[in-house]
Amino acid sequence: MLKCYVIRYMHKKTYDFEKYILTPLENGGVNDMEKINRLLTPLMKIQLKKSLNVTELYSEQSIAESIHETNIHEEPNFTEDTEITKKEKQSTEYVRLIGELLHFASQNKRFTLKDFLNYLRKDGNFYEMLSDKNTYIVFLKLYEFGTLDISTWKKNEDEISTEATGEFDLSYCLFKVFSEQNDFYKINKITVHKSDDIISYTVSMGNDTVVKFRTSINNLIFEVNFND
Repeated sequence: MLKCYVIRYMHKKTYDFEKYILTPLENGGVNDMEKINRLLTPLMKIQLKKSLNVTELYSEQSIAESIHETNIHEEPNFTEDTEITKKEKQSTEYVRLIGELLHFASQNKRFTLKDFLNYLRKDGNFYEMLSDKNTYIVFLKLYEFGTLDISTWKKNEDEISTEATGEFDLSYCLFKVFSEQNDFYKINKITVHKSDDIISYTVSMGNDTVVKFRTSINNLIFEVNFND
């Protein structure tokens, strides 16, 4: 049987440290610094084959790391900014709602929630507000309060909230309305009662205008008391 063997030869380049550096130094064969530097050069500066492209490899890596570090430092925090904007927008909508409620109350000594909603529906600027479930939560909170007491609010200036939190804050809403209408249309307070009548409304799920659901709420009665 014929057997074939493949013999592979590998050339390995070595540097004899003892022969070229230690022996000359021990024998005192090197008398000046220039020759010593020439001996030590192979240790201090390794000559790599150009075909390896090691220098280019590390150069590109260095550039990539530099770009990556730059992106990390320069990338703005969009998440935080978006969250702040969202809170400010929601608080602004609450202020608009309370402002319109007071304006409507200044012209109607007694009215219902249904009356007020019909009033808002006539204005196209309130379409988004009327389709937001948070709008109706505000009315439920006003019912829980029982009274929107402006005179008491004026007396408690130290407890007035001036920061937008995104949550419904009646004190904050009155503070913002006060900056535009400092006499509150001469309203002293508004009392909120619940009636037996049921009204229904349709709201959207978050920012999705496609997914909607219909729910019901007791029609509320608002009675307005003006300053003497």
